[in-house]
Amino acid sequence: MADEARLICDAWFGRRHVVLRPLTSGYSGASVHVVQPEESAEQYVLKQFGSRVSLHQARWLHDLVRHIRAHGISQIPEVIPLGFSDNPAAASIAVDAGGRAWELARFVPGRATDLPTTAQATEAVETLARIHRITESFPGPFDMLQCSMTVGMQQSPEPAAPQVRRPSPAMIYRIERAKQLLAAPWESRRAKLETTPVRDVESGSAADVRRRFLERFDSAIKMFRRLGGAEALGCVTKVERIPMPLQAVLIDVWRENVLFSPSGGLSGIVDLHSAGIETPALDVARLLGSWHRADHDSRNDVESLPKRWEDVLAAYERIRPLTADERYAVTFFGVTSAIHGLDNWFRWVIEGQLAFVAPEHALARIDELLSDLPLSLQAVAGLRP
Repeated sequence: MADEARLICDAWFGRRHVVLRPLTSGYSGASVHVVQPEESAEQYVLKQFGSRVSLHQARWLHDLVRHIRAHGISQIPEVIPLGFSDNPAAASIAVDAGGRAWELARFVPGRATDLPTTAQATEAVETLARIHRITESFPGPFDMLQCSMTVGMQQSPEPAAPQVRRPSPAMIYRIERAKQLLAAPWESRRAKLETTPVRDVESGSAADVRRRFLERFDSAIKMFRRLGGAEALGCVTKVERIPMPLQAVLIDVWRENVLFSPSGGLSGIVDLHSAGIETPALDVARLLGSWHRADHDSRNDVESLPKRWEDVLAAYERIRPLTADERYAVTFFGVTSAIHGLDNWFRWVIEGQLAFVAPEHALARIDELLSDLPLSLQAVAGLRP
């Protein structure tokens, strides 16, 4: 993969010598490298798009990035035109021999945190609200975007208006997944995991990695049965599919993609590869739900996200007020996140959809979701039909 990355660099740097340093590939296994030209202090991030992202989709994402940056949001990293062209209409996507799209973006220094201060959380959600205001006017290239980590809807070739009013595809997907989980509970799928090939790259043997996934699968099954998981899923299936404004949003805006400088200010919101057409409520819930509150003893309480982050959410709403339905959607996404997240992880492992470059990262994320599951099940019971 490093040789492939070095070859694709030619689309930007030509024959100029560059130094590549691999970055963690997160949960998707996509190739990511820091690139530094020889005798230069400038650094860039070279990243491969997911295998399910079309060239059309990748181009739309770059148009979205340029649109947001043109309206003054400098925390979104600049995407670099091929050959560092000065032509504003120049292409910025390179395609490798296998047909996969790649991008080069300016490196954004900063660190992610799972425990932001109130000031940090406020600055981040204010920036998110400004982005949502900006993207209200940005047209989508298809009705619904296929999203790797959340929605999983099939894309359509039909162009979408800048903003449409429909039920959230992410809400629909979670409601439908709840129905499927009732029909095929986790215990009915456990046997498949015992024989699923688990690609191990960095730690332990494949058998050990599989054993550790099975332990967590068994914990979830026992917890779900003991705490009335089927009843909670029944509540999810009865949730009304409420039409609400849909527009271009970031979708994968969570703690690992929100960076802060050493002084504490917001330095970057990175990795927009999952951006698509959804309700802004999904972005709000995704970000707030991924953080702990620095001024709370624990994030594991039965309060809804809007109540737990009331002061921070107020900062968002001073820029972009949420409708009552959007506020409800924030609550829905928040209380269903542990169930939905665990179901996704177990399904991805069983179906072999993830290349686990770092199994420890996946296991740590599953552990976090397991710790959230008891109170998530309790809170789901409070959802209105």
